[in-house]
Parts: sequence; C-alpha cells; structure tokens
Amino acid sequence: MLTIDTATVINVFITMAVGGIITFIVSRSYYVRAGKELRQESGELRRMVRLVLLGLEKAKLVEFGYDSDGNITGIAITATVAAGYSVARAEPIQDQDAGDQHDE
Repeated sequence: MLTIDTATVINVFITMAVGGIITFIVSRSYYVRAGKELRQESGELRRMVRLVLLGLEKAKLVEFGYDSDGNITGIAITATVAAGYSVARAEPIQDQDAGDQHDE
C-alpha cells in the first residue's frame, strides 16, 4: 500500500506555489515590456499615417473633415484618375567589384 506522509504533500504544494509565483513574475514582466513596445510602435505608425494623409490633403487629392480636437471625421476624394498606365522596367544593379573579377 502506498503511503504519503504529510511533509511530502506540503513540500509538493509549496513547490507548486513557488513555481506559480515565479511564472507569474516572469510572464508579467514580459507582457508589460511587450505592451510598452506595442504602444511605442503604434504611436509611430499613427504619426506616419497622419503624415501620409496630410500629404494627400496638401496635394489636393483628398479633403478631410475635422472635429474640434483636430481628428479626421470624414473624407472627400477630389482627385481624378486618367485611364492610362505606364510600365517601368527595373535593371539589376551589378556590383563593381564583381564586374572587375569577370574581366580578368
């Protein structure tokens, strides 16, 4: 018959509690740091999108409606599109050193 003494049971529960506390501390610090980085990245993206939108407005391609706080609330497209297109062909860039080696 298997017998488990009280000290072993207490030791198992203490070990599980300590492991849980350590896991909580490590994961919380990771998620706090990740959240801070996410807020910074989203702030930068918001700023860049705002610059693009302002560029479109200054080029008179769109007109935005603004609320009292300066947030965009609406958009009116003012640009016209021509029915035509062009295709550009990209040439590969060759390394000057690589070209010199083939000449020898």
